[in-house]
Amino acid sequence: MRACSLLAVLAVLAMGCASDSPTPTPDQSPAADSPAPGAEQAPAADPPPPEPVSVFLGDGGLDGYPAGSAFTMEAISEAVAPLEVVETEGGSEGMVWTEYAVVADSGTLLTIGPDGMGTRVGSVRTSNPAVELEGGMRIGDRFGDIFSGSASPNCVAGMEEMSGLVNCNPPGAAQFFLVFEGSWNGPDGEVPPADVLQDWRVREAFWTSQ
Repeated sequence: MRACSLLAVLAVLAMGCASDSPTPTPDQSPAADSPAPGAEQAPAADPPPPEPVSVFLGDGGLDGYPAGSAFTMEAISEAVAPLEVVETEGGSEGMVWTEYAVVADSGTLLTIGPDGMGTRVGSVRTSNPAVELEGGMRIGDRFGDIFSGSASPNCVAGMEEMSGLVNCNPPGAAQFFLVFEGSWNGPDGEVPPADVLQDWRVREAFWTSQ
């Protein structure tokens, strides 16, 4: 009986040794830097964004689209290429007319309206700071920074839809206007005193053919 028991113990020990035999090491697996069959490849990096397109508005109108230009999508598209031009609608006091908007990633850059006959450009407006204005100005600039020193602005109070605002010609301009907004407790229809206007800022700029 003891011999049988010893044989049984030896058999169990032999089985335990067999279970301790070495297993395949990680070195036997495929190389870590080799892509597994069917694995997705990392996407290529996006190309850099295109350079911004310069748009300039001043007393001569929109650069490349001067006074007298035809009021058509084709003429405007050629002047602002490669920017997109879309047809929109403008209106005032119950009247409605076609306008064209020049758009980019930053939103609407310019809104272009017709003259009284509807055949030529009559106005160009912007409220986007991406548009360069005559004299290096931008939407958001301070009145006091624009009309500093000996500069004497020609300003009028806004009326109707522009009530509470002030329209000013930059120095040397006749058909180009800056629209300023700010805080003032005075009456509508009057231009605030110069010391009040100092901290008002450009809200909109526009050129008109008239």
